[in-house]
Amino acid sequence: AGGRTPLHASAWNPTTPAHDASAWSESDLGAGTGTPGGLYSGTPAGLPSTPAGYGQGGATATTTASADPDFGYSGPFVTDAVVALADGRQGVLRSRQGSDARVAIGTSKTLANGDKRLESLDGSEVTVSLSQLALAKPQKKDRVRVVAGEDNHGASAELIGVDGADGVVKLDQTKDISIHEIGALARIWVG
Repeated sequence: AGGRTPLHASAWNPTTPAHDASAWSESDLGAGTGTPGGLYSGTPAGLPSTPAGYGQGGATATTTASADPDFGYSGPFVTDAVVALADGRQGVLRSRQGSDARVAIGTSKTLANGDKRLESLDGSEVTVSLSQLALAKPQKKDRVRVVAGEDNHGASAELIGVDGADGVVKLDQTKDISIHEIGALARIWVG
């Protein structure tokens, strides 16, 4: 037995076998039938669906929502955003619960242009009201997420330039260049 590649007319014919199925035995198929080594019928290597983590099942609306802490959230304070607290400290937003946020506090330095920039986290955390937070101003080459406006809302990008009150970003998914108000961009903490 062995595989074969179908020719032109039968290339997309679902009844054309890509292998000689009679050469397989139940012991080759594992617990399921129809797949080599599968636990579930109809899928390779026991994966119940595709795509997702290997052996963890398929992506569904439920798993997407539980895996993304910002799923359904449209405000500016997204998870991992660098934020400024009312007392001048900066930190990274770790989670939101109602109108409160858990923020990992860090050490900041003042740049030549007068902006403060979070440099490292010190291990302490505080819970504060979202109303006492502001987004820290991102700088060129920062990872950002578009958090306001209609265009590209929620998109991840790299800030490739700052022109006055505007930020020029290169979107991760499409590689398109887009311009947004700097206040519509949340710097994302990457460590």
